[in-house]
Amino acid sequence: MNFQELVKLSILKRLRDNIVSNDLAVYAFTNENINDYLNKLKKDKIDKVLTVLASGDHLYNLALIKPPLVDLVDINPLTEYYALGFKKALFKMCDYGEYIEAIYYLFKSDNYDIDIEKKFWEKLFNLIEEKYQPFFRDIITFYFKMQKIYKRKIRLMQILTKDYYYNEEALRLYNGYMMSEENYEKLKEFLDIVKVSFNKQNIFLEDKKDYYDLIMASNVLDYVIKREFNMDSLYSLYRSLRNSLKGDGIIMAHYIYSFLDKKTLSYKSYPIPSTDILERELKREELIWTDNYKGDKDAVLVLRKY
Repeated sequence: MNFQELVKLSILKRLRDNIVSNDLAVYAFTNENINDYLNKLKKDKIDKVLTVLASGDHLYNLALIKPPLVDLVDINPLTEYYALGFKKALFKMCDYGEYIEAIYYLFKSDNYDIDIEKKFWEKLFNLIEEKYQPFFRDIITFYFKMQKIYKRKIRLMQILTKDYYYNEEALRLYNGYMMSEENYEKLKEFLDIVKVSFNKQNIFLEDKKDYYDLIMASNVLDYVIKREFNMDSLYSLYRSLRNSLKGDGIIMAHYIYSFLDKKTLSYKSYPIPSTDILERELKREELIWTDNYKGDKDAVLVLRKY
């Protein structure tokens, strides 16, 4: 049985059992200020990018940079169907205002009408890439069957995503394509020109030498077993990715949430969870500082080839 069938069976079981989300579910939206840290990159030209797929927002925020080639990796196979199947089709179906209304309805609105949702999914289904359609056909069919059984209405997004929330302020701050109608149109243009590949793998297994201008690793360290993990361990772990960079390439190695509490002006003592890396050690490294919607300062650890 292939990954597609395994993922589909897991989702169908969760629908049947009325279980809301688990470790297989994906992030609905980024919780990183990707727009800001990409704007702060001091790099003239970016042609080739490697990034985790996650919610898809790392890819879609690249629209304002327009790299012609983006390689995507993720250990969660559902990210491909959510980000490249559902989310990409949603961009194609909607103009800027329609997109804002659609995600509000899917993730926030308490108003539910099964007939409206059926029409929505019927329209969206025709825009989903053909290779993803069998997956979504079974999921959607079973979803509406279950809606007739459950007394408590459960949204499909509650099953597919682990962070069932909608915060428009955060989404507009973190995603350049959501900041204006002009940027959203640039995203739609980008979808037609960018060459994308996806591999279900650990990003640390990448071995293309001297290849990428930019690598975006998000918060992958949160998913690595880190017993007695220090800065030497970190540099060792990222060795293959650093080898994958071109000479002037950059790795966005780890995203650190609320590194600086602006109210108390205090730093996290251990900014990377479950590691032995101290605040003072990390502050000696190259960091890109950015704001989060709560008012604190996040930071991105930057690594280079040399």
